[in-house]
Order: sequence, then structure tokens, then C-alpha cells
Amino acid sequence: MSASGTHVPIFSAPAPHEIEALTLSAAYLKRAGNEAATRMLAANGATNGKLELIATLRDEMHESAALCECLIAMFDSWGSSGRP
Repeated sequence: MSASGTHVPIFSAPAPHEIEALTLSAAYLKRAGNEAATRMLAANGATNGKLELIATLRDEMHESAALCECLIAMFDSWGSSGRP
């Protein structure tokens, strides 16, 4: 937090090509997480360990996608300078 009481990022803003990469990564991670969830529904003969692994992957993919989107939104609200 700055002296004026506003929050500032502790790392630099992503470059335009990095924002594109974050957007693409978020889209893929969401899709892959949804596919993992669908496979869990159809996994009749899967062991508990395999289902647990798929569930963990699904959750991690959705959380990673959310992080990518959060980074984009955070710096978008601060503008290209990385400052509010």
C-alpha cells in the first residue's frame, strides 16, 4: 500500500503479449478443467485414487484460470503503468 492508502502491485504489469498469453491460458485451463469434470462423471470403473487425482487436476485448473483472469483484471484497472 502506498503512502496515499492506495494499493499498488508489487510486480510489474504484464506486457501486451503476456496478457494475450494469460487470456489464452485461462481459456485452455477452464476448458480442460471442465473436460476433467465431465470425465469424472463418466468414470464408472475408476478407482478412488484416480478420481481424486482427476478432481485435484480439475480444481487446480479452475483456480489457475481464475488467477490468470485476476491478473489481467487487476492490471487493467490500474492501466498500463501498473499504478491506480
